[in-house]
Amino acid sequence: MVIASPAQTVIDATGTVEKPRNITSGRVGSIGRKLPIKVTLEFPDTAAVDRDWLTVAFVITNAGQNDMLIPISLHEPHVEPRGKQLPYTVQHLHLLVTEQEGVLAGGADLFGSEAHPDTFLKLSPGKWLRVLARFRAPQESLKEHKGKSLIGHAVLNVETLETVNNETSMDSQEIGSAISPAYNWKR
Repeated sequence: MVIASPAQTVIDATGTVEKPRNITSGRVGSIGRKLPIKVTLEFPDTAAVDRDWLTVAFVITNAGQNDMLIPISLHEPHVEPRGKQLPYTVQHLHLLVTEQEGVLAGGADLFGSEAHPDTFLKLSPGKWLRVLARFRAPQESLKEHKGKSLIGHAVLNVETLETVNNETSMDSQEIGSAISPAYNWKR
């Protein structure tokens, strides 16, 4: 669900993501370029941890000098062509959280396609959007470490998918990424 107003945009990506095709092969390229965005994490209600799942708000601010298009579609099928054999290209914004032991389960995936302009949000310099996502909270047994450092990551890729003979390949090329400052998690 996308809620937009002149003051703010909130995307609720706490539900499940529907994947249109089962990827059977592919290539991934990373360039290490930093996106001109600032990422911060907010924890709207740490008391409402549901079965160890935690809602995290990613606040994404355009820190650059130019407008930036951010993918906002919650479901990739919204940008997929009608014919399952037709290739297509999407921008994919992947939001994830890491701690010392690695990536936490969960996250958010937002998609955009030039064929569907309504799947992007134009973010002017200094403007922000908030994306709500769900993550597995750090383990209770790690409490003795006096808090875990959590870091938010935003990775923007261009992905081209093609299906031939019921085999789907994906070519994923990173546009860039950004990370948040460390947040000291205390349950």
